[in-house]
Amino acid sequence: MSGFKVIVEAVEKDLEKRLPKQRATQRRKLSELVGGMLICQTPNLMELSNVLDRPTESAEARYNYVERFLKNPLVDTEIVMAAYAEDLLARLAKYHHTLVLMIDQSKECYL
Repeated sequence: MSGFKVIVEAVEKDLEKRLPKQRATQRRKLSELVGGMLICQTPNLMELSNVLDRPTESAEARYNYVERFLKNPLVDTEIVMAAYAEDLLARLAKYHHTLVLMIDQSKECYL
């Protein structure tokens, strides 16, 4: 099994534990995107789309897949982020680490 698939499966299991009511399709897709970001280590959507293990030859189709998921109004990002935020902030505070935010290049803007 490839490193990417191992990461995706680990993320998916963790999401299922933290968000048991999340739709399975959302969990699978989100796990793929998180795994891709961990592999490419950048918020750049084109680079992210290039590392995804999608059954398409076209880079544009993979990019569109990422963009569609990020714009999906059924994915409640606040709930997903809240599932990790408390644990993450507690760990950072315990070891006096600094939080670094990554901001993507998407066209979405929420105020």
